[in-house]
Amino acid sequence: MRLPRFRLRTLMVLVAVAAVPMTAATMLDRRAARFRELARFHRREARAFGVSDLDWFLLVTVPQGASTTWWQELYDSEADYALVISAARYTAREYDVSYRYEEAAKRPWAAPVADEYPVPRPPVAETRTVLAKALIRVRP
Repeated sequence: MRLPRFRLRTLMVLVAVAAVPMTAATMLDRRAARFRELARFHRREARAFGVSDLDWFLLVTVPQGASTTWWQELYDSEADYALVISAARYTAREYDVSYRYEEAAKRPWAAPVADEYPVPRPPVAETRTVLAKALIRVRP
């Protein structure tokens, strides 16, 4: 049986066929790296206020058997309480988005990550001040 002839055209086709999966793998690696970078960014944003998960729980959760104005014991005004609530929502959203990007980095071929519910970022300096005062009152 006669072997096929290797011409320049045949070699060009072979190179093109070999290049397709290598290009796809490179694109998926870049996409996964971008998702990991976005996950790190959102994790840093979630930690912007310098408050641990337990502290968020103590600052935002209504104590059992508390009156409807329990927040007055921790915060100087209703605006301070609203600021802490908005910071807690922002932090929870950033942790959620960070987790989504971490999962997307594991499967970069899947659908893109949807940013479903944008939450405005509260002012960090003012929020940290309010949180520090409230934490002093929460922790004995």
